[in-house]
Amino acid sequence: MLTIRLDPGRLSTDELTNLGRALRQRCAACIEADVPDACRHEGDVRAVLDLVADAVEREAHQRRRRRAAESLAVDPASGEWGAGA
Repeated sequence: MLTIRLDPGRLSTDELTNLGRALRQRCAACIEADVPDACRHEGDVRAVLDLVADAVEREAHQRRRRRAAESLAVDPASGEWGAGA
């Protein structure tokens, strides 16, 4: 069994975006070995990497939405505008 723990709270939004992009593209070893894009990881490995990328990208998206709501003084829980907004 493999347990992977990634604390997105330790990463910036840009780092999360870069991580999601890296998981969906060729890995550094494939780039160094000049492996063509069509020959990258397949099957179960690709499925796992896609799931991790989905989770990372979802966290980055939620974080951007929270930041946008806070900048507008909207309560993320209720959707209500703050006093004086």
